[in-house]
Amino acid sequence: MQSLDRAQPPQPAMNGCSADGFIFSGSTFHNRYDKDYRGAADAQPPARWIQDTALLQHDHPKVRLLGMKLTQLKSGNRDKAVACFEYVRSLKFSCAVDAVHMPSVEVLAARMGDGFSKSTLFIALLRSVGIPARLRIVLLRPSYMRGISGGDGSVVEHAFTEVLVDREWLGVDTYVIDLQLNLRARTRLAEERRSAGYGVHTKGSVSWDGKSSSFGQFSSEDPGSLPILDLGAYDDVHQFHASAGPAALSEWASRKTWSFTSVMANRRLRKLRRPHEGESCQAVVPMVGAVVPARSAQR
Repeated sequence: MQSLDRAQPPQPAMNGCSADGFIFSGSTFHNRYDKDYRGAADAQPPARWIQDTALLQHDHPKVRLLGMKLTQLKSGNRDKAVACFEYVRSLKFSCAVDAVHMPSVEVLAARMGDGFSKSTLFIALLRSVGIPARLRIVLLRPSYMRGISGGDGSVVEHAFTEVLVDREWLGVDTYVIDLQLNLRARTRLAEERRSAGYGVHTKGSVSWDGKSSSFGQFSSEDPGSLPILDLGAYDDVHQFHASAGPAALSEWASRKTWSFTSVMANRRLRKLRRPHEGESCQAVVPMVGAVVPARSAQR
């Protein structure tokens, strides 16, 4: 097995953007982070984004077999990509102690993960069936994590996946939060009269059709939630961290106490998943792009 320390970071494919999350094109600004988002093209061929890494391990028998099982009845890359998306989204969201060194096989065995570790598995599954995919890293304000990890600090790294479908790089992060947690989070946010927290944004989406981009942890309807800096595209999170270096990482990413923080975050998540006795989930903020019966949140 290839050593993680030997993994060579690729040259990042950068998107130029302003501090408010908009890209300058010609003489006008247009909103990048909505369903019309398209990842930046680069000089490298699509095959560049199918190669294996020590973290992805998409040639591992368990990953390859799962990829084949999920896509064997699908006719095109779009349907195959959506099938992989739905599987990864079904895994419970849980903060990993060390997602930077957590290979896809371990995420698969754990059957849960966070934004970084679920991205590792999603990209591995896509590449295992021949679909080019890559990790995009942006900086977000941490308000969307309030209620899980405090929501303090200035910025936090956020990962989403770019999938090459019909020669376009579509962005998606709606596989990160599972539907049960999304429902509970939106219910809690409605009670607190807030638009973001517990890993979601109430104006964000929860699904992906493979035809356009889909974001759930920020929304173009709320400019303050949008990414404030694009840090580029990578094979996986380890390559990003290796190329960025400790000094370039946010306070959250470099925090030595993350092991303790993740334990506390997962405790809050477990509490959030458990509905209060006798509580009704009928009055819930609608989730864009999905219909989830209220009884699905009940145990």
